[in-house]
Amino acid sequence: ERIRSRMVSLRKKRPNRDEQQIFGMTDEDFIWQFCRLRFVDDEPVQIEVSRMPVNLFPDLNQQTIERSIQQYVLGKGYPISHMLTSYRAVSVSREQAELLGCKKNSPAMYINNRGILDGGQVYEISDIVDINYSCTYIIPHNRDNLAFRQSGG
Repeated sequence: ERIRSRMVSLRKKRPNRDEQQIFGMTDEDFIWQFCRLRFVDDEPVQIEVSRMPVNLFPDLNQQTIERSIQQYVLGKGYPISHMLTSYRAVSVSREQAELLGCKKNSPAMYINNRGILDGGQVYEISDIVDINYSCTYIIPHNRDNLAFRQSGG
């Protein structure tokens, strides 16, 4: 209830070379590219730019974008396997600062996500800039990794 999204843009476009490789497409295919602004307690905190294959999601629309993409994907009958996520600290650009209502060069977290279906197909690439990032993980204990490190490996 505290989190909501507002679509900023949605367009259908041809994938660039990187997107072709990630999605397993040709330059004849199309992808959706959309931008949404995420709010927590009515404060803008996150800009997300995502790409998704049109052939898998032909009916993507504003209503879907402003709700849950993962629920949409699952509702289409695609089993989600995992997310591949990377993080790095960045400064907010002028354009991002205008959307987020903060100062240019404010510290932020850049998050790159790839959503992956069972079988390895990437269904979404997201680039996120978050000015209020915090996270807690639950990670299973890895006994093999601990044994390897203790053995001096």
